[in-house]
Amino acid sequence: MAEGEFRNTFAPDYDGETIGVEAVIEELRHGMVREGDLPAEVHDAVATELERRERELISPERAVILLIGAMGEVRGTSLLHKCAFLVDVEMYSRESRDIYTMFGWKPHRHGPHSEWFGRYVDEAVRDGLVEEFPALQQDFGDSAGYRLTGTGKKEFAALLEAFTNDVKKIREIMAKAAPGQSLDRLISYIYKHYPEHAHKNVI
Repeated sequence: MAEGEFRNTFAPDYDGETIGVEAVIEELRHGMVREGDLPAEVHDAVATELERRERELISPERAVILLIGAMGEVRGTSLLHKCAFLVDVEMYSRESRDIYTMFGWKPHRHGPHSEWFGRYVDEAVRDGLVEEFPALQQDFGDSAGYRLTGTGKKEFAALLEAFTNDVKKIREIMAKAAPGQSLDRLISYIYKHYPEHAHKNVI
């Protein structure tokens, strides 16, 4: 049998003498087999796979930590939102952005904006993972910047095992679209490549 394949002695409705971990998880999800019926080695393999998926699952909360951690600090609320938009659509929602994105971006007078993203940032601040600091952006009325706290840095370090490539990609995107964290260049890039978010532009 191939690695990750097991002799099927526990899933009578599954068509096959052997069954892989992915198929076992699907059978469990649909109630076709009970967890208590799994042989010990299959149970352990399923648990290991589910733990791996959890480690590698990108969530809005993790996306906030990865973005701010990758950038070191972000000087301005508008800049943070635009960076998050670009990372969202170019990394995590590329295939689905015509239907949905992670944060539900909408055109705004200064480009894409998301109330949901703002809430996740506020939550990270309340949880002591992100701290705000004064960072005036006169043209956009911003007065706050964002960076990870000591606790946030520990969380970021823990995520790196599974998301090293994501952090590398975030830095590549920012270097291309917003060198030196230039908000003007970032907005110009977004309007050029995502014109559907430019129709409320007042800049």
